Amino acid sequence: MNPVLPPIDDTKIWDIMLSDFKSQAISIALALEVFEGFDAPASAEQLAKKLGYSLRGMKALLPMLKVQGLLDKHQGAYQLNNLSRTYMLKESPYYWGPFF
Repeated sequence: MNPVLPPIDDTKIWDIMLSDFKSQAISIALALEVFEGFDAPASAEQLAKKLGYSLRGMKALLPMLKVQGLLDKHQGAYQLNNLSRTYMLKESPYYWGPFF
């Protein structure tokens, strides 16, 4: 059975619907200083332990940040990328934290 596909991609609709969750994930990560916690690639388990937060919370938050392009993941370890280093670290002159 082949479903009938809509005539246009629904990505923009999903982006609109999920936008509240996206900005909340960034706000939470900034408030908890998750980005500052990355001095090396780390699993959710390692980062939760290092920062003193729940593993369940990290397992929910880190994938949201990855999907938004703010983290990369290689071999089970999350890491900062150029986008997050430039805009999500307090030490950066381009820090966007106050806007979230």
